[in-house]
Amino acid sequence: MIGVVVGAVIGYLTNWLAIKMLFWPLEPKFIFGRQIPLTPGLFVRRRHDFSRALAHMAQEKFADAEDLRRAFYRAHEQGLVVEFIESMGPMVKVAWNMYVRRAGADGFKRDLGTIAKKLGEAEVVENVVRRKMDQMSDVEVRDIVLSVSRRELKAITLVGALLGAAIGLLA
Repeated sequence: MIGVVVGAVIGYLTNWLAIKMLFWPLEPKFIFGRQIPLTPGLFVRRRHDFSRALAHMAQEKFADAEDLRRAFYRAHEQGLVVEFIESMGPMVKVAWNMYVRRAGADGFKRDLGTIAKKLGEAEVVENVVRRKMDQMSDVEVRDIVLSVSRRELKAITLVGALLGAAIGLLA
């Protein structure tokens, strides 16, 4: 029976520590002037890689040029483009009206597609997401990840306890 309890405690603590080490500490720790390995935590140390990967995924999977084109066209259909143009003042409104007369409806659709394509090629969405994430503190990014995965991380810790107890039972 003692083996089961010891195994469960060891399994729980090792998984708990492994999860903590993903996010903590937030800065490097030193002993006698030498950095302790695995500090800062893995996620903190690699957060810019995470930001780049997430930003790239946002551009490739969520907001490519075609998605941008559809969003622009939907905004135009809802009157948001005209509303925005009108809010910019009379000079912009005059220029807009001249453009609309010259381009016509088909030209406007074509130009929206061209603008969206250029934004996609310029990786605008990717750059915006990466810049925004890079502006966040380590704590903010950590808290976002934890808010999404807290339940699963607790389950991983409990699985460690169960596996440890099973090993203790077999020993």
